[in-house]
Amino acid sequence: MSKYAGRKAAGDVVSGMFMASRWFDFRLPEVFASYDRGKTGYPVQYPTASSPQAWAAGAPMLGMRVLLGIEPRENELTSDPVLPEWIGTLALMKMPGRWGRTDVIANQKGALSSLQQLVDRFFVERRALFQP
Repeated sequence: MSKYAGRKAAGDVVSGMFMASRWFDFRLPEVFASYDRGKTGYPVQYPTASSPQAWAAGAPMLGMRVLLGIEPRENELTSDPVLPEWIGTLALMKMPGRWGRTDVIANQKGALSSLQQLVDRFFVERRALFQP
């Protein structure tokens, strides 16, 4: 997707998957639907979906590759990160490959300063959905 729609759009999908995973105890199901937030306020798991599912469980790792913009090029590993606002620092340490082992670290100024801010935002959104 990042090659066709752009890395920002792919990062938005990764962000959406992470946000949806909160509703499934961070164990992504095989299939879920995302209805208009005004109608349900949360993603709905397909009734017969496996959870966790192998490819769904691997999706966050591919998502980190997209966010970090990691590409192997001959004997080196390059990185061109595009981080969403809720990630201040994302790091993969000692990545093995033809290049030996290397650390990939991305930092972003102006990001939410803590996981607590993200959790607080989640509960504010959730409360707003159930207000009369």
